[in-house]
Amino acid sequence: QQFRSLFDGLEVGVVMQDAQDRIVVSNPAAARMLGLTEAQLQGISSRDPEWRLVREDGTDFPLDEVPSVVAARRGVQV
Repeated sequence: QQFRSLFDGLEVGVVMQDAQDRIVVSNPAAARMLGLTEAQLQGISSRDPEWRLVREDGTDFPLDEVPSVVAARRGVQV
């Protein structure tokens, strides 16, 4: 309960993904940033062709280089 309250209250968007890159949990800020509901985010994959990951400078950020994806594939937590 405390974790969920903290997670939901964050001003920054946060999603948790499984090892197959699917979103399993998101917070309200992430949903607002992406223009979707939390329910709509459930199960979406970072590999969806409609999504594009970018670095702060606007260049592409290959999914295989995203630290959380690398960690999930290796079976470690970040």
